[in-house]
Amino acid sequence: MKYLMLLHQRHLLGQMAIYDQADQLTFILAGSIHQPSHTLFLYDVNRHELGRLFLSAKKSGKLLDHFIIQIVGQSPTTLKKAKLNLGHAFYLDKQRYWVWDNSCGCYTFKKLLKIEAQVNQQMTAKGLVAECQIKHSADVPYVLLVAALLSEWNYNELKLPKFKRGDLQVD
Repeated sequence: MKYLMLLHQRHLLGQMAIYDQADQLTFILAGSIHQPSHTLFLYDVNRHELGRLFLSAKKSGKLLDHFIIQIVGQSPTTLKKAKLNLGHAFYLDKQRYWVWDNSCGCYTFKKLLKIEAQVNQQMTAKGLVAECQIKHSADVPYVLLVAALLSEWNYNELKLPKFKRGDLQVD
Protein backbone atom coordinates (compact mmCIF):
# COMPACT_ATOMS: atom_id res chain seq x y z
CA MET A 1 0.00 0.00 0.00
CA LYS A 2 1.21 3.45 -0.84
CA TYR A 3 0.17 6.69 0.88
CA LEU A 4 1.23 10.29 0.28
CA MET A 5 1.41 12.56 3.32
CA LEU A 6 1.32 16.25 2.34
CA LEU A 7 3.85 17.82 4.70
CA HIS A 8 3.49 21.47 3.67
CA GLN A 9 -0.19 21.69 4.64
CA ARG A 10 0.49 21.36 8.37
CA HIS A 11 1.89 24.87 8.49
CA LEU A 12 -0.99 26.30 6.47
CA LEU A 13 -3.98 24.43 7.91
CA GLY A 14 -2.75 22.75 11.10
CA GLN A 15 -3.44 19.38 9.48
CA MET A 16 -1.77 16.95 7.11
CA ALA A 17 -3.81 15.25 4.40
CA ILE A 18 -2.89 11.67 3.48
CA TYR A 19 -3.85 10.30 0.06
CA ASP A 20 -3.91 6.69 -1.14
CA GLN A 21 -2.61 5.26 -4.44
CA ALA A 22 -5.79 6.35 -6.26
CA ASP A 23 -5.18 9.95 -5.13
CA GLN A 24 -8.20 9.83 -2.78
CA LEU A 25 -8.10 11.54 0.61
CA THR A 26 -7.86 8.65 3.10
CA PHE A 27 -6.55 9.99 6.41
CA ILE A 28 -6.01 13.31 8.19
CA LEU A 29 -3.36 14.03 10.79
CA ALA A 30 -4.11 16.85 13.22
CA GLY A 31 -2.64 18.22 16.41
CA SER A 32 0.99 18.80 17.24
CA ILE A 33 3.82 17.44 19.33
CA HIS A 34 5.72 20.66 20.02
CA GLN A 35 5.04 20.52 23.76
CA PRO A 36 5.05 17.51 26.11
CA SER A 37 1.31 17.87 26.68
CA HIS A 38 0.45 17.89 22.95
CA THR A 39 -1.00 14.98 20.98
CA LEU A 40 -0.94 14.02 17.31
CA PHE A 41 -4.25 12.50 16.09
CA LEU A 42 -4.95 10.26 13.08
CA TYR A 43 -8.49 10.47 11.64
CA ASP A 44 -10.23 8.79 8.73
CA VAL A 45 -12.00 10.94 6.10
CA ASN A 46 -15.19 10.97 8.20
CA ARG A 47 -13.22 12.48 11.12
CA HIS A 48 -13.40 9.32 13.25
CA GLU A 49 -10.31 8.97 15.40
CA LEU A 50 -8.15 5.97 14.49
CA GLY A 51 -5.21 6.62 16.78
CA ARG A 52 -3.01 9.09 18.58
CA LEU A 53 0.65 9.62 19.44
CA PHE A 54 1.92 11.50 22.50
CA LEU A 55 5.04 11.83 24.62
CA SER A 56 5.15 9.66 27.71
CA ALA A 57 6.35 11.15 30.97
CA LYS A 58 8.43 7.98 31.55
CA LYS A 59 12.22 8.09 31.10
CA SER A 60 14.72 5.27 31.59
CA GLY A 61 18.42 4.43 31.33
CA LYS A 62 19.69 3.73 27.81
CA LEU A 63 16.43 4.58 26.10
CA LEU A 64 14.69 7.91 26.35
CA ASP A 65 11.89 9.83 24.70
CA HIS A 66 9.15 7.27 25.01
CA PHE A 67 6.17 8.01 22.82
CA ILE A 68 2.87 6.22 23.30
CA ILE A 69 0.83 5.18 20.27
CA GLN A 70 -2.79 4.38 21.07
CA ILE A 71 -4.78 2.85 18.20
CA VAL A 72 -8.55 2.63 18.78
CA GLY A 73 -9.52 -0.86 19.95
CA GLN A 74 -5.94 -2.00 20.62
CA SER A 75 -3.58 -1.90 23.55
CA PRO A 76 -1.07 0.97 23.61
CA THR A 77 2.38 0.51 22.19
CA THR A 78 5.54 2.51 22.80
CA LEU A 79 7.97 4.10 20.41
CA LYS A 80 11.35 4.48 22.07
CA LYS A 81 14.20 6.61 20.79
CA ALA A 82 17.55 4.93 21.29
CA LYS A 83 20.66 6.92 22.15
CA LEU A 84 23.11 5.93 19.44
CA ASN A 85 26.01 7.72 17.80
CA LEU A 86 25.15 6.18 14.41
CA GLY A 87 22.02 8.22 13.80
CA HIS A 88 18.43 8.12 14.90
CA ALA A 89 16.99 4.74 15.78
CA PHE A 90 13.57 4.01 17.24
CA TYR A 91 11.97 0.82 18.45
CA LEU A 92 8.22 0.20 18.02
CA ASP A 93 7.68 -2.49 20.63
CA LYS A 94 4.32 -4.07 19.72
CA GLN A 95 5.36 -4.70 16.10
CA ARG A 96 8.99 -5.32 17.07
CA TYR A 97 10.10 -2.89 14.35
CA TRP A 98 13.32 -0.93 14.31
CA VAL A 99 12.84 2.42 12.64
CA TRP A 100 15.95 3.99 11.14
CA ASP A 101 15.96 7.68 10.27
CA ASN A 102 18.76 8.90 8.03
CA SER A 103 17.97 12.59 8.76
CA CYS A 104 17.09 13.38 5.16
CA GLY A 105 13.49 12.28 5.30
CA CYS A 106 13.91 8.56 4.62
CA TYR A 107 12.79 6.07 7.26
CA THR A 108 12.94 2.30 7.15
CA PHE A 109 10.79 0.05 9.34
CA LYS A 110 12.57 -3.30 9.80
CA LYS A 111 11.71 -6.50 11.60
CA LEU A 112 15.00 -8.35 11.88
CA LEU A 113 16.45 -7.87 8.37
CA LYS A 114 13.11 -7.70 6.56
CA ILE A 115 11.81 -4.26 5.47
CA GLU A 116 8.13 -3.90 6.45
CA ALA A 117 7.63 -0.24 5.51
CA GLN A 118 9.53 2.69 4.05
CA VAL A 119 8.95 6.42 4.08
CA ASN A 120 10.71 8.74 1.62
CA GLN A 121 10.33 12.49 1.44
CA GLN A 122 10.25 14.04 -2.01
CA MET A 123 9.11 17.09 -3.92
CA THR A 124 6.06 16.61 -6.14
CA ALA A 125 3.55 18.88 -7.87
CA LYS A 126 1.65 18.92 -4.54
CA GLY A 127 4.74 20.15 -2.68
CA LEU A 128 6.85 18.26 -0.17
CA VAL A 129 5.35 14.84 0.55
CA ALA A 130 6.29 11.78 2.55
CA GLU A 131 5.62 8.70 0.44
CA CYS A 132 4.77 5.77 2.71
CA GLN A 133 5.08 2.21 1.37
CA ILE A 134 3.49 -0.19 3.87
CA LYS A 135 3.30 -3.98 3.44
CA HIS A 136 0.65 -4.88 6.07
CA SER A 137 -2.69 -3.07 6.45
CA ALA A 138 -2.62 -3.52 10.24
CA ASP A 139 0.57 -1.42 10.38
CA VAL A 140 -0.87 1.57 8.49
CA PRO A 141 -1.86 3.72 11.54
CA TYR A 142 1.42 2.98 13.33
CA VAL A 143 3.60 3.81 10.32
CA LEU A 144 1.65 6.98 9.51
CA LEU A 145 1.90 8.29 13.09
CA VAL A 146 5.63 7.50 13.33
CA ALA A 147 6.24 9.01 9.87
CA ALA A 148 4.41 12.16 10.95
CA LEU A 149 6.55 12.40 14.09
CA LEU A 150 9.83 11.97 12.21
CA SER A 151 8.74 14.23 9.36
CA GLU A 152 7.83 16.94 11.85
CA TRP A 153 11.37 16.77 13.25
CA ASN A 154 13.02 16.84 9.81
CA TYR A 155 10.76 19.38 8.12
CA ASN A 156 10.66 22.71 9.89
CA GLU A 157 9.57 25.68 7.89
CA LEU A 158 11.92 28.63 8.19
CA LYS A 159 10.06 31.54 9.77
CA LEU A 160 11.67 34.94 9.54
CA PRO A 161 10.67 37.87 11.72
CA LYS A 162 8.50 40.52 10.08
CA PHE A 163 9.69 44.06 10.59
CA LYS A 164 7.85 47.22 9.77
CA ARG A 165 9.84 49.85 7.97
CA GLY A 166 11.84 51.85 10.51
CA ASP A 167 11.40 49.33 13.38
CA LEU A 168 14.80 47.70 12.97
CA GLN A 169 17.51 49.50 14.96
CA VAL A 170 21.17 48.64 15.16
CA ASP A 171 22.96 49.56 18.38
